[in-house]
Amino acid sequence: MTFAQPSDQMANVLRRLGWMQASCTFYKLGYMSKANAQMALTVALENIEKESTKATADLVKNQTLAQYPACSKIMP
Repeated sequence: MTFAQPSDQMANVLRRLGWMQASCTFYKLGYMSKANAQMALTVALENIEKESTKATADLVKNQTLAQYPACSKIMP
């Protein structure tokens, strides 16, 4: 994944990507409820879009779904 953004902005995007991946994993393993996982994913994507762009949020969403296809059931 490549971003043409300042390094601090990219670090925030990658941090949120990590939280999204963790939320998908925790949901899949049963450690996180569907509602909480959906909330975590929604908040992460909203923050990425606010701090960066919609295109970046879409890229992160697609990257997460590519690695965690089961997450498509809860991805906003």
